[in-house]
Amino acid sequence: MRWPEHVPVPLADQPLTRSLGRPGHPPLPNLCLRFRHYFIVASQKNSSSLRLCSAIVSATPSSVEGSQETRLLQHEMNDRMESELKGATYFVDQTTKGDFLHVHPKTLQAVINDPDVVTTHQALQSGNYSQFPGPRGGFSTEADSYEPVVNLLNKIIDIAKRHMPPSQSGPLSGLRFHHFKGTVSDMYDSYKGLKPDGVGVVGDLSNDDELQAKRIKSTTAKQPALSWDRIEIFIESKANVKDMIRQSATYARCSFLSNQRRSLSLGIGFEFKKLEAYVLAFHRAGLSSSRPLRITNYEDFNDLVAHIVGITSFKNDSAYGLDTTRSENMFRINNRNFEIVRLLHVRKTVRGRSTIVHSLQGMHTCGF
Repeated sequence: MRWPEHVPVPLADQPLTRSLGRPGHPPLPNLCLRFRHYFIVASQKNSSSLRLCSAIVSATPSSVEGSQETRLLQHEMNDRMESELKGATYFVDQTTKGDFLHVHPKTLQAVINDPDVVTTHQALQSGNYSQFPGPRGGFSTEADSYEPVVNLLNKIIDIAKRHMPPSQSGPLSGLRFHHFKGTVSDMYDSYKGLKPDGVGVVGDLSNDDELQAKRIKSTTAKQPALSWDRIEIFIESKANVKDMIRQSATYARCSFLSNQRRSLSLGIGFEFKKLEAYVLAFHRAGLSSSRPLRITNYEDFNDLVAHIVGITSFKNDSAYGLDTTRSENMFRINNRNFEIVRLLHVRKTVRGRSTIVHSLQGMHTCGF
């Protein structure tokens, strides 16, 4: 598939991107971004001096929540994220060879040729699949799209598993999507907890989890079960692309803050009036999105299948964009282990350096 020279994602009224590097690709390789983060080593064995070290880190959610005075309303947070991503949103086909969602052609072809994939698309075209409307019209309301989108994504995953070799079992091989009706516990400077339309988690999301998450507004809810560090992929359905990306960017920010091992935050946007899906990859250079994938169109539907198969096919944490120098509360730096004492500073952004400063101590030979 050939990609045009200029392919801006329509986040705002003015074009937001420029063509850099290969046509349709962001200026830096998505999963090769390695921004240097500095840590102050407050104490070390066999040394009383301070020392600067560099690595990629993960902060605990409680340390980056922010004070009540600094919290923002949802529209204020969306405005902030729009400003942050301006000029850094791109349409990118990330399922091609060499990109991070690429799947072996034989595996992908086996999934696409599966009779259930063929009949699913035929049902979508005719308006006979689940609660989806026909190809001539979209959903009447945003809420009508939640369950059907979740069911379709899980259907694709179930079909793909039949053709995935055991050797391709990775960090997202157990991914399941759910229509989440509650509020995520971690707020990260938001005035209220956020409510993604759907969430992708590894394993099941029990009814108890959802009921407990609904109680986040209550002061008696001590530990709502679903937090951002459990959410691998978020789903956002909107009537237009701009609102969908603005809201999704706030979710990506929370995803990065909850697990700063991440160099990538994945989402699925859905324009419910046009029945178009977008696979979103937020990274430190901005946002790379699939082109609009109209699910009633044969080629677009197969491209959506290719993206979902790619997401569930990550071989290991590194392929998923997770930092592998971290082990629980320890960092491996220059073949030494350092324990986190406390977080000193975190830059709460999606795009940019995302600087983190920790106080670390200890100096032990690595045992892993």
